[in-house]
Amino acid sequence: MSPFRLRTALPLLAAFCLPAAAQEATPFRFEGIASLDAMKTHVREAFPAGTPRATLERVLGKEGGASRRAHPRRAATEKYLYDINICDAYIWRWNISADYDAQGGLLQAWVNGDPVHAAGPQKTSAESLRTSGKAAIYKGTRAHPEAVKGEKQLAYIMLDADANPATQDDQLVIGAGPNRPMPGAATKMIAYTDVELWRSIFDPDPADRIVRYAGMCPSGWGG
Repeated sequence: MSPFRLRTALPLLAAFCLPAAAQEATPFRFEGIASLDAMKTHVREAFPAGTPRATLERVLGKEGGASRRAHPRRAATEKYLYDINICDAYIWRWNISADYDAQGGLLQAWVNGDPVHAAGPQKTSAESLRTSGKAAIYKGTRAHPEAVKGEKQLAYIMLDADANPATQDDQLVIGAGPNRPMPGAATKMIAYTDVELWRSIFDPDPADRIVRYAGMCPSGWGG
């Protein structure tokens, strides 16, 4: 190819590459994830094992706007909270938590208490916690501060292995919540079983803010 043709072809090649580059640069938005299953798939693909801790902080915290919380008893564990007010009827919570190795690489990512990587740490069973001899069962709720026209709270049952609410790494909960962060008849209730309270939608830790649902609200929902 002559130098003239090469110089002409280079700008054209760059133009064809722009759409892909622009797509890769698009910031992550929690509102772009339409269901619980879709978020699990996204987290699994976006954050494979070994992903640096700083990457999750950039994507979930800085781009997504989630509230980062360190685990009170595990230095290598953190979570990101993102709450959405669904038309004043329900407060949807994304609770994305992560466990890291000594080098800061991702061992396991969790979406609302469920692990996404088959090779990483998995959920603890309630049966294994009951062997401590000190386990206690409690009924609990998490209030919805802004859902004034709909569901006011989320209810759950918790198994606490040492009967001490201050130790948050041995508390498993059972409860239910919607399967997608939007109103409508297609939204279904699903059950959460043996999820850690700290990683779950029932977690009492507040997010820094509650964002409004950006879609159309059904008549009478108050959005």
